[in-house]
Amino acid sequence: MLIEAGLIGLTLLGSVLYDKYTDYREKYNKKNLPKTSAHLPLDLGKDNAVKKHDRYFQAGVVSVVLTMLNPVYLPLVLLNTGLIVYTTSPVIKEGIQKLIIHKRITHSLLLSIFFFIVFIAGQTLPLVWGVVMYHAGKKLLARAQEESKEILIGAFEMESTTVWLVKDNVEIEIPVEDVNVNDILAVNTGELIPVDGTIVEGYATIDEYALTGESKLAEKGEGESVFTSTVLLSGRICIKVEKTGRATKIAKIGEILDATVEFKTDLQMEGEKRADAISMPILGIAGLSWLYIGDVSSVSVLNSAYGNALRLLGSSNTMNYLNSAYYRGVLIKDGRVFEELRKVDTVLFDKTGTLTEEYLTVGKIIPCVEMNEDEVLTCAAIAEYKLSHPIAKAILKEAENSGLALPEIENFEYIIGQGATVKLDSRVIRVGSVRFMDALGIIIPDKINLEMAKVYNEGFSLVLVAINQEVIGAIELCHALRPEVESVIAGLREHGIKHISIVSGDHYEPTKYISEHLCMDSFFADVFPEDKAKIIERLQEEGRTVCFIGDGVNDSIAMKQANVSISLSGATTVARDIAQVVLLDRGLSNLCMLFDLGFDLNRSLRNLTGIVTIPAIINIGGIFILHFGLITTTLINNIAWGAGFLYVYRSFKKVDEKKEITA
Repeated sequence: MLIEAGLIGLTLLGSVLYDKYTDYREKYNKKNLPKTSAHLPLDLGKDNAVKKHDRYFQAGVVSVVLTMLNPVYLPLVLLNTGLIVYTTSPVIKEGIQKLIIHKRITHSLLLSIFFFIVFIAGQTLPLVWGVVMYHAGKKLLARAQEESKEILIGAFEMESTTVWLVKDNVEIEIPVEDVNVNDILAVNTGELIPVDGTIVEGYATIDEYALTGESKLAEKGEGESVFTSTVLLSGRICIKVEKTGRATKIAKIGEILDATVEFKTDLQMEGEKRADAISMPILGIAGLSWLYIGDVSSVSVLNSAYGNALRLLGSSNTMNYLNSAYYRGVLIKDGRVFEELRKVDTVLFDKTGTLTEEYLTVGKIIPCVEMNEDEVLTCAAIAEYKLSHPIAKAILKEAENSGLALPEIENFEYIIGQGATVKLDSRVIRVGSVRFMDALGIIIPDKINLEMAKVYNEGFSLVLVAINQEVIGAIELCHALRPEVESVIAGLREHGIKHISIVSGDHYEPTKYISEHLCMDSFFADVFPEDKAKIIERLQEEGRTVCFIGDGVNDSIAMKQANVSISLSGATTVARDIAQVVLLDRGLSNLCMLFDLGFDLNRSLRNLTGIVTIPAIINIGGIFILHFGLITTTLINNIAWGAGFLYVYRSFKKVDEKKEITA
C-alpha cells in the first residue's frame, strides 16, 4: 500500500513537472520566433493537446493489456500502476483545480473519486477501460480542434501581397508587411489601396463604399487623403504612407488565433453545461446508495455518470459541424454562433457590397443634343474600349448586352484619373468626370447638371460623354443587386425570420428602392457606423436576436453589437476579422444553409444526449432494482461510448467526403 501511494505521488508530481516543462518550451519557442520573418512555422502553432492526449491514450491501451494479462511479475505490476496514475492524473488535476479555484463540483471530480476508489479496491479493469474511453474522447475532440485551427490559419493567412515602393524615382516591388510610415507607394488602376495616406502625385477615381457605405465614387488628387481597403477604379497615384495597419503576416495570424482562444472552451455548449450540472445529483445519489445499498453500488453510481461522454462527444460533434460548414463554403470562427442562430428572429443587411455586387453596372443613360441612348453608350464604349478598369468594364458590358457594334479605333489617349480620349474620323470622343470636362473648357448642359444632382443625391455616379467640345450625354453607374438576393430573402422567411431590414450609410432613395424591390420589412438610410450599432441595440432591447450581415469598415461596430455577425470573403479585412462567420463564395448563397446547419446541430446534440443518457438511466435504475455491479455498469457505459463514437464518426466521415470533393 505504501509503495502504491509513493508511486501515485511521484507519478502525479512527474506529470505536473512535465506539463510545466512542455508549456515553458512552447512559450520559449514562440518568444524566440524571428520578428521579421514573413513565414509562420505552423508546427509551433499546433496545439500540444493533440500529442498529449495521444500519449495518454497509448499509455491507457498498454495499461488495459497489462491488466487483462494480470501480471504477477513485480516490475510489470509497478509499471501498470505507474501507467494508471499517469493516465488518470489529468482528470484528477482538472477536478481538484475546478473545486479549489472555481468552487464547483464537476464531472472531472466525480471521475477522480471513482478512479481513486476503484484503484484502492483493486478493480483495475473497469478503471483502465474508463481511462481509455476518456482519452479516446479527448483525442477525438483534439483532432476536431486541430482541424479547425488549420482551417482558420488556411482561411485567414495573408497571401504574399506586394506593393510598389517608389524610391529614387524607381518603383520596387516589396511585401506589404515591409511598408513603413512615410514611404511612398504607387497604386494603379484596379488595385486595392493598401494603406492610409495622402496623395502626393496624380489623380484617381476611388470607390470608397467599403469605408462609407455609399455607392458614389470619389475623385481625389494631390493633398487629399485615401484609406486602406478602398479601390482605385481609374488613374494612378503616389501615396505617402501614414498608417500601415497590421505590420506582419505573423502578427496577423497571431491576432486571428488570439481572437479564437475561447474557441476551445466555450464551444462545449449544452453538452459541457449538462455534464457539470448532473455532477452534484450523481454524487448525492452515490452517497445515498452507499448508506442504503453498499460501497460497491455507490461506486457503480459514480461509474454511471454520463457527463464525460456527453461533454467530449458533444463538443467533438459541434466542432465537426464547424469543419463541415467550412467545406461547404462557410467559415465559422465562433461555435457559439450555432446556438444563437436558433434564436435569430431579425436579420439586418448592409446594402452596398452586401446586397449589391462589388462591381459597377450601368444604370440610366441620359442623352442630350438629339442623341439617343444607344449613340451615347456607343461613344462611351469606343472611348473605353482599350481600358480594363471597373468603369470601362461596366460600360463595355452594357454595350455588349445591347448588341452594339464598335468600330476600329485610330488613336487613343488616356489621362490618368480623369478620362479617355479617342479620335474617330473627324470627331474627338471624350469620356470622363466633371473635372475632366471642366479642365477642357467643355460646358455641361443644364439637363445633365439637373440629372447629376439627382443621381448624386441617390448615391450613384455619372460619367460624361462628349464629342469634340460638346457633351452629348451621361451614363449612371451603380452597384447591381446580387442575383441570389431574392431567393435568399425568401429562404430566410421560410426559416422563420420575422423581420428583415436594410441598414445602410447610403442615401435614402437608393436604399428605399432596394428595400421595396426586395419586400423588406423596413430600412434605415444615411446611417453613420456608430448609429448602426445603436439600431441593433434598440432591437435587442425589444427582445429580438439580431443577425447583421455586412462587408465594410463602416460595419465593424454593428458587427460587434449583433448576436450573430456575418461577412463575405470579398469584404474588407476589418469586416472579415470581426465577423463570427465568413461566407467564402463571395456571395449570399450559403446564408440559408448556415441556418440549416444550426438547426441540424441542435437536433444532432439532442440525439447524442439521448444516446449517452439512456444507458446511464438504465445503469442507475439497475443498481437499485437489479443490483447491477461495477462490471455490468462498465459494460453498459462502454456500449454508450461506442454508440456515441459511431454517431460522431459518421459526421466525421461526411466531412472527409466533403473535403475530398472540395479538394
